[in-house]
Amino acid sequence: MFLLGSSKCFTFVPQFECCGIDTYKDFKNATAWTNKTTVPVTCCVLTDRDKFLNGDNTATPKDSFCPVTPTSTNSYMQMPCYPKIRSWLVHKSVIVIGIAFAIAALEIFGIIFACCLMRTIGQQKD
Repeated sequence: MFLLGSSKCFTFVPQFECCGIDTYKDFKNATAWTNKTTVPVTCCVLTDRDKFLNGDNTATPKDSFCPVTPTSTNSYMQMPCYPKIRSWLVHKSVIVIGIAFAIAALEIFGIIFACCLMRTIGQQKD
């Protein structure tokens, strides 16, 4: 069992079931990766994935050797995160764009309503 603490940098990995940006070897070349393992625990297949995704900060790999010697069966080393996250963002951007158009339509309605109100008040003064 590994406690991730307050660091959230690898918590998205189990959600997307991926490892590294382009490859799991990204961690080997990262200057900030001072851990002695090959991949973060979150790149491994977890026993408590749902619990971890619901806010528990402990990650327990199904195979305890996975962080040091990841394989395609005990980890997500063959699945880079960039394409998965990009696909997720494209899918979610449709929702964001829809909300933006709804807000813009509401603003335009407010401007039209304000113009009509100004016109009515102007006619009442004459």
